[in-house]
Amino acid sequence: AAGGRAAEVTGRLLQVGFPLYRAGLDGYRIGQWMPIVVELRAGGPTHFEGLLRVEQYDTDGDIVRTDRPVALTAGLQPARRIWLYALAGSRGLSRGLVVQVVDRSGRTVARLSKGPGTILYPDEQFVLDISPRPITQLAELSESEDHASGLVAGRISPGLLPDWWAGLEMVQAIVWDEADPAQLTRRQIDAVLGWIRRGGRLIIAAGRTAPAVASSSLAPALPVTVAGTLQTKRLRALVLRYAGWSRPLSLRRPTICARAGPVSYTHLRAHETSLHLVC
Repeated sequence: AAGGRAAEVTGRLLQVGFPLYRAGLDGYRIGQWMPIVVELRAGGPTHFEGLLRVEQYDTDGDIVRTDRPVALTAGLQPARRIWLYALAGSRGLSRGLVVQVVDRSGRTVARLSKGPGTILYPDEQFVLDISPRPITQLAELSESEDHASGLVAGRISPGLLPDWWAGLEMVQAIVWDEADPAQLTRRQIDAVLGWIRRGGRLIIAAGRTAPAVASSSLAPALPVTVAGTLQTKRLRALVLRYAGWSRPLSLRRPTICARAGPVSYTHLRAHETSLHLVC
């Protein structure tokens, strides 16, 4: 910190891995990257420069340290949200996780902690819901005592998505109802696109918000071209494509769907897309 008096750093540890519907704990996978989200504020008259530090044990019992530089401006501005990424240690987070805030002299000025998390096993498929309202079916599936499906679901707001693709390594699919890319930063969109290119599947339900999706940085990865929206009660193409039914599905009330057209094979190959757009 500059000046005579040290900066007063306060904050909280928001997330380690991803919050699960089941049990209300954060979930992670041993040996895979997990996003760690903190909020920090520098009080007092001076700025703060230092590190965020996470220490875990590897399979040999050695301490593995992950550092991220951080600089905070003094004052009463809103807390700054910061992401850092660490490989989940082989001993797991049975005792929780501590993030140290370390100044340039090496002194720890704050410790942010969170309780134990839940290990996700290799055969469990993790689906992340980032919709404005929880998708009830995902919550019910995740809370069921019958885990024969092998699916585990979690939920965060879009603003808590990682800003590096590796932070999504443990996620097999993201479901986004009423998708609005304006809720994401450019770094977050780039992270999602990088994750898609490496096999991630983003399922977007965008009727009313389809124009916003089509004009966003996600548009080049779409498997369709979007040409406006329409209101309809009959969803023949949708149920034929995703449910395999031969008869149309009739709704009680009209719903807004996107008008979607084909894109070229060259376009699809260029983006190696695993993004799906539905009403």
